[in-house]
Amino acid sequence: MPDPYSDLKQRLPRGEVCAFVGAGLAAAAGLPDWHDLMAELAASIAFDLPPRRWATAEALLDAAQAYVNQRGLNDLIRFLRDRLATWQTPPSSAHLALARLPVTTIFTTVYDDLLEKAYRQVGKQVDVVVRDSTIPYLRRGPNVVNLIKLNGDLAQPDTLVVTREHYERFRLTRPQMVKLLETELGRSDMLYLGWNQADPAFAFVFGEVLGRFGADMRPGYAALFEVTPTQVDEWRRKNIRPVVLSGDTPADALAAWLTELAEKTSPLGPEPLQGAAVAAAGPSSGGIPTTAPPAAERAALEARLRDLRAYLNGLETARITAGPIEQVKIDLEIEKTRQRLRDLEAELDAAGG
Repeated sequence: MPDPYSDLKQRLPRGEVCAFVGAGLAAAAGLPDWHDLMAELAASIAFDLPPRRWATAEALLDAAQAYVNQRGLNDLIRFLRDRLATWQTPPSSAHLALARLPVTTIFTTVYDDLLEKAYRQVGKQVDVVVRDSTIPYLRRGPNVVNLIKLNGDLAQPDTLVVTREHYERFRLTRPQMVKLLETELGRSDMLYLGWNQADPAFAFVFGEVLGRFGADMRPGYAALFEVTPTQVDEWRRKNIRPVVLSGDTPADALAAWLTELAEKTSPLGPEPLQGAAVAAAGPSSGGIPTTAPPAAERAALEARLRDLRAYLNGLETARITAGPIEQVKIDLEIEKTRQRLRDLEAELDAAGG
């Protein structure tokens, strides 16, 4: 059977692939997703936010703007920094699998720093771009990654794009970042990870590029877990092939597919996972995959175990030079990580080994 990703695997080592990472990847690591955050804010000001199934990007923007109108931007940003804090949250297996791919330019709408943590954990340097003025300092190299944070970074509150007012000024405040995104959408294949097409700024830029290039648009690959035939048709209209994954743990299923992609393209990749739980809803299929085979599940567990051990080693190293207050925080995270390791080892033993 032909490999449905042979073209993608050939282009990865040639530097012809970029990635776009949405909030779904952070949610897979345990952080709240955007609807959860906006629902909490909306409830606090008696704003009528539709249920998740019916909540559009516009409704979520209205909720954020209504909160700022009543409580102020400072209060909103404090809320986000509290809910999206990552000092007790390690990168997921999917973050680490992405970090091992030979992809040097990543666009993202997330505010957290889990991507940065993942790249540093696998030994890569990360240049973060949140302003146009940073673009001239982007670097190139086999172990350098340029992370373009389109909606800003929690560590720099003045860069955040959260409310309707922010989105109205988006193209005016970062025109060069938008041009960089337009250029890569036009000249590169794109991996879409954790993206549900909801971010209005990215959707607008993508729509302009699609309108410009039409059928000549470079292909994309979107990792998805639930998709209807109608949604498959819409993805294909945009020249994006849905990659439908299955498995009990979304992060592990995504990690299995990314690791499979890295098998022949990335020197940093771990031992390849065989038989990942992946099916492509390509032009001739559109089918939904079966569940992941046991071998892939075990391989994913082993990959998570390796990643957790590496994370624990990093915590123990960081503790040596940390101050007294930071050491207390690190000690809590070390104990939490050790418990995760024990649970995972027990799960691996129960799976037959």
